[in-house]
Amino acid sequence: MEERKDHLWKVAQEVEERIDEMEKAGAAPAGIDVGTSKVVAARRRAKGIESASQLNAFIPVPYSRFTETILGQNEISYFREGSELVIFGSATEKFANMFNADVRRPMADGMVNPKEKMALPVLEAIIQTLLPKAKSQGEILAFSVPAAPTGKETELTYHEATLRHHFESMGYKATAINEGLAVIFSELEDNNFTGIGLSCGGG
Repeated sequence: MEERKDHLWKVAQEVEERIDEMEKAGAAPAGIDVGTSKVVAARRRAKGIESASQLNAFIPVPYSRFTETILGQNEISYFREGSELVIFGSATEKFANMFNADVRRPMADGMVNPKEKMALPVLEAIIQTLLPKAKSQGEILAFSVPAAPTGKETELTYHEATLRHHFESMGYKATAINEGLAVIFSELEDNNFTGIGLSCGGG
């Protein structure tokens, strides 16, 4: 047990030192939590941690030039997919009420929803609003993944590989971290990383 605690402390210390080195070089690392309910991105700046979030949801509406104009004028996040306009992110619930339609989710059980054909395009669009492409190839990005639900280990592998591929295509060196372990690193430094980390997401 002591060896495990020492290992966690050393890992956290090494990460902190690496972050300091990157900041001095002008490339701050980033983190992103791709959750079922929300997607939250954060980056450490000189003044502290900057974060931004989007609702991880979308609603498709029939395409019309009028609707597209209204969305553009109100700076609503959307993209066109065939004969539909796909509204995504934090404005989704408002427009779902306006169009009397059900909000759809690109993720289920904390992972990419294999039953939702729009899952990947919507996720990529949401991520793009929160996380710019890396300024230099190989910038460090940590992204969260859940523990595998019983019997869904394969789905978790697919989920992690899909996100990693997308982040790497943006120029990042992407590293996955279990949500519970991320809680430990974030909150238990003063307790030598001893404790239980729980992530109670919206999935």
